[in-house]
Amino acid sequence: MAQLSGLGTLAQSYRWVVFGLVALVTVVAGAGLTQIKFDRDPRVYFGETTDDRVLFDTFESNYGRINSAVYVLRRDDEGELGQEALEALRKISKDVSEIDGIVKTVSIADQPLIERTQADNTIKRFSLKDIDAPTDEDYEAILKKIDEKPEDFEKLFSKDKEAALVSVTVQLPGEEDDLFNDSVEKIKELKDDVNDEFDDLNVVITGDAMLPSSFDAAFKNDLKTLMPIQFGAMILFLFLCYRSIGATLATLTVLIVSIIITMGMAGWFGLVLNGISAGTVSVLNGLAVATCVHIVFAWQDGCRAGDPSLLALGKSMRSNFKPVVLALITTVASFLSLNFSDSPPFRHLGNLVAFGLVVVLIFSFTFLPALLTTFKAPKALEKEPWLHEWLKALSRGVTRNHVILNALAVIIAAVSVFGLGLVTFDDRFSKYFDDRFEFRQATNVYEDKFAGIGSIHYSIPATGNKTLDSVAYLESLAEFDDWLKKRKEVDTTASILDLYKSVSVFAPGTADDRGVPKNDEAAKQLKKLVDEKIPENERKLLYAEGVDESRITVFFGKISSRKILDFKEKSDERFEKIDRDLATPATGMSILAGLLSSRNIDSMINGTVLSLVLVSIVMVFALGKISYGFVSLLPNV
Repeated sequence: MAQLSGLGTLAQSYRWVVFGLVALVTVVAGAGLTQIKFDRDPRVYFGETTDDRVLFDTFESNYGRINSAVYVLRRDDEGELGQEALEALRKISKDVSEIDGIVKTVSIADQPLIERTQADNTIKRFSLKDIDAPTDEDYEAILKKIDEKPEDFEKLFSKDKEAALVSVTVQLPGEEDDLFNDSVEKIKELKDDVNDEFDDLNVVITGDAMLPSSFDAAFKNDLKTLMPIQFGAMILFLFLCYRSIGATLATLTVLIVSIIITMGMAGWFGLVLNGISAGTVSVLNGLAVATCVHIVFAWQDGCRAGDPSLLALGKSMRSNFKPVVLALITTVASFLSLNFSDSPPFRHLGNLVAFGLVVVLIFSFTFLPALLTTFKAPKALEKEPWLHEWLKALSRGVTRNHVILNALAVIIAAVSVFGLGLVTFDDRFSKYFDDRFEFRQATNVYEDKFAGIGSIHYSIPATGNKTLDSVAYLESLAEFDDWLKKRKEVDTTASILDLYKSVSVFAPGTADDRGVPKNDEAAKQLKKLVDEKIPENERKLLYAEGVDESRITVFFGKISSRKILDFKEKSDERFEKIDRDLATPATGMSILAGLLSSRNIDSMINGTVLSLVLVSIVMVFALGKISYGFVSLLPNV
């Protein structure tokens, strides 16, 4: 009895030493919080050494970091768009072109739809963006053309006339993150300006350029809303269970200090947080509380049974040491198994939580008992609480009906196994956000009215006599491009052939209607015209001169990530059949996103198996029997 009491007395005698040490460690480690950075780039979710990520990084090093932003414009009342919408589209197209990194805009305002008679009686066409002061007649002329042939403009102005867009291409060096973020902020500021100027219109933005800022907004929203709700609910629940302000404060203090030390150390070690690893705080909230409540409840039960506070605390520490240590060790092992993940953020999450749990374990038997000695102990109860009686009755019922309950558990598990075959993967980043977020709202409208935001890229190297200005090279591209455009999943494509076709008007008869030159001499002539007539930034979107490669980009309609991966597999095979010399696998953020969950699960299988083996070994040694260890694993499995 004296030995048990000694643990409580020790916690009381040295509590100020413990408080001082904890305060010192917390201040030193917590200073690392100022070093924490948050990476908004979705690229962090993909391992840098995987073949698909390497291919994508190579693609971006050749062509620069190419992203899209799409302004989607609608009326507030969702009615038909008119002159005011054209004025807004003109403003967006003109002003967005002044932002650094914007190399191309596409909208109704960019189309040469306005006819003006010149001094020599010739007719010249202008776009809204070309004219300094469009008249009402100019706007009416464009609306009339849209009315007459809506199918010609449906990719820019929806057939029901309820939505229009401005598609913006952003091209910046891959390492210029600050410049990219600055350009995106200016794109968003322009949207706000348009919404302020045109009261009846609502402009939102989608496109992969908006993903980093959307992730950032979601993270900040969680900090402002979910975290306070989580802490508030936890405080309320603890107080209702403990019925003690002191015990509640002690538990919360251990929790908060553990989180500060964990995240502070992450800052000192230079770990950059992201949407996954930032979840460490939420995970530790639950696990730390679950650990502390064992000790607190046992202490309270001892006091209510008539033991002195220090004796009850000593008994609680002694009786809970083995189960708490066992629970945390097995949990740490489970989280460390995340190091087998293919995605770096999951590895960071696992390591941070594992470290935090070790901190919680140490504090649970040092800091927490010291805190409890400073608060008033619960009074002894004259009779046993009703919950104890209810739980005793429950345990008797479970014991009497164990056969039925085990059989029921087996049946439920067996039925549930069939559901595993129904699990599908569809990692579209737009689905990471709910309808509160502008990115999701804009994407929904864009997919409903125009097309999908998914795309893949082929970077096709010239080889041998198949150069960028040779018929052999361009003919293979055209054959592959023709096949792509016939696929029902494909909305449109973009390639160097578009450039050849656009400049062929300056050299009539040199190319066919696909943009393929008649012969190699015509190809060289057209290539020269492309270099002269097409702006450099726009040319670099489709071919990389430094490495002698050109690009085909495939834009999809509304399609799942799983179907994009299926399409990639088929199109890679088709390209191989068309021209083995030029064939290269597709890449793109849509492919990386589509592979995220499936690759993660594949790589995690080994980690999960190893975790189960380690947990089994620990449980067998701790419980003393193989059968006990096996039984303890069944509920988890």
